[in-house]
Amino acid sequence: MMYTAKATAAAGTNTDWDSAAKTAFRLTRVIIHQIDLEFPSGCAGLVQAAVLDHGHPLWPSDFGDTVRGDGVILSGMESYELDEEPFELELAVFSTDDTYDHTVEAHVYMLPKSAAQPWLAVTYALSRLQDSMDSLIAELKRRRIA
Repeated sequence: MMYTAKATAAAGTNTDWDSAAKTAFRLTRVIIHQIDLEFPSGCAGLVQAAVLDHGHPLWPSDFGDTVRGDGVILSGMESYELDEEPFELELAVFSTDDTYDHTVEAHVYMLPKSAAQPWLAVTYALSRLQDSMDSLIAELKRRRIA
């Protein structure tokens, strides 16, 4: 699965981290395995961006760090479980360019938890089997068959 979000830093308006343009995008409970930030040509290194999870940096991962580029797609490999509601990330963008608006696009690639961690599917199946067995035994005892 891939989700995409865009955020535009307006010329002379979104000039620092405190005034960054932010776009939230809703996801589901997943494992994020890659994040791409696409900087179109013309950004000239003046546009900075970061992806946040509930206000905390996800990529890049240090507070206050950002990435910048010009005509490039920057990729980060992650193995990050999005497990806290709301399942939402935020793209934050700002620019020191006072002449042109700049739009950065984020691509977030995800896998369902069971695909990213196959053993979880087996664990879940065994848990369901145990629940079924417990229910069957309880019913048999109630009927005094066991």
